[in-house]
Amino acid sequence: MIKILRSASIIDIQCNISFKRLISETISTWSKKTPHYIDYELDEEEVEKRSSDIIAAIKDGYSSILEMPNIHASLILPRLATLALVSYSIGSNFLQQSLRYTMPLIKEKEEKNIFIFIPNTLKNKENKIISYVERAYSFYNELMSEIQVLETRKPEEDARYHLPLCIGTFISCSINLSHIVHMLSTIRYYKEHSLKIPSIWTDLINNLSDSLSIEYRNLVNVVSSQIKIGKFYPNPFPFASSNFAKKIENVFSKNGKNEVNLISYNVEPIKKFTKDEIKNIIVEGVKEGNFRDFNDLFFLFGVKDSLVSRHQIIRHRTIQQQSISLYEAAERMEMIVPNSIRTLNSDKQKKYVEFLNDSINLYEELKNEDENDAIIVLPSNLAMISTLRLDGYNIFNFRGFIGNRCCELAQAETQIIASMINNKINEVFIKEDLKELTYITHANCFKLRRCPELEQRARYCTIFKQKSYEKPLFI
Repeated sequence: MIKILRSASIIDIQCNISFKRLISETISTWSKKTPHYIDYELDEEEVEKRSSDIIAAIKDGYSSILEMPNIHASLILPRLATLALVSYSIGSNFLQQSLRYTMPLIKEKEEKNIFIFIPNTLKNKENKIISYVERAYSFYNELMSEIQVLETRKPEEDARYHLPLCIGTFISCSINLSHIVHMLSTIRYYKEHSLKIPSIWTDLINNLSDSLSIEYRNLVNVVSSQIKIGKFYPNPFPFASSNFAKKIENVFSKNGKNEVNLISYNVEPIKKFTKDEIKNIIVEGVKEGNFRDFNDLFFLFGVKDSLVSRHQIIRHRTIQQQSISLYEAAERMEMIVPNSIRTLNSDKQKKYVEFLNDSINLYEELKNEDENDAIIVLPSNLAMISTLRLDGYNIFNFRGFIGNRCCELAQAETQIIASMINNKINEVFIKEDLKELTYITHANCFKLRRCPELEQRARYCTIFKQKSYEKPLFI
């Protein structure tokens, strides 16, 4: 059964410390008294007086004050909003329901509800949107029975691509007050500069702010109205455009396939070591999957990825990344089609393309209702152009980007992209006479010389079957 939601649903929200306690802890940094003692001394009048001191301190640069109150929220959001939320990945944590489980393959009737978000701006087209979503789910079930995937995959993984961004999923997040100030500041900036941003996102952040205590609410509203966005680390916000990513978008063809382009690199830090020193670092490093002496090199890539993969990569907080905005991606209008879809019979492929074209036509129609909100009906096939800057940690270390994402158990498209990146990195290492480094690129098993996954999960992996990671180094 489909349930319509107009805005984000906040199931639960909690903050770890009171406003009074935050004041006490802040005052203690310029006092000989402990927070507990200060907290005991503060009365309501003093708390109100001191709140202006807190705001002044934040303006003077003590923004770490904002990072002390941790906020845990449980939400139901459209995929459009979760993509934006997880872009604030520094100092935050998320647990999210997978898109492939939003049409639950479970028996409990009460859990078979499908949430779709239709903002008030698109209410006039509600019936058309509902019909479109019902058709998307019907096709999803149809594809599920026909898609052929590797043993390490599930058909749901590729069947979900065409599902629209209005589909609701559960997400639990742990963020701090600084994130909310950053989000509110960004909304303010977009409004002041007449930039596009979905109402569903604006409403979510305003609702999160309004759900805080009145003291915290006043604090974030005052600070966000005055603080400069440059105060915050630049997150890959999907409604903001990277001009650099925009500059390189013409490098990529519109062929419905993933592409990776090497933009620049610097391996000079590693060349400070002799060949024997490099080999010793590798031999010692595989014991813990730690190669810190290689951390200072970097590679910069341009990547064409779908919103399915973007949802994965955007959460990898240790890599610097930016992308064109969703609105620019919609203007470019390329759809990534999974390989498993391309192997279906011609009639099924034709039906798939027709559905994507109908999605585009609905989007164009809804732009007449509200240009900012129409993107909520676009499918996750939509191609983004992103830039990824990988340092040595993300290339070599156990649980870095390459190690995690080249694993055959990783999300399929993300693994394809990571493997393409890995191949280009290896080409550079060979070209630069650093072939030894190619023995510890690729998946985590090559960095540890053993598989770190549970055997029942890894048993279908081709690398695990061949035990190729057990081969001696430097041969």
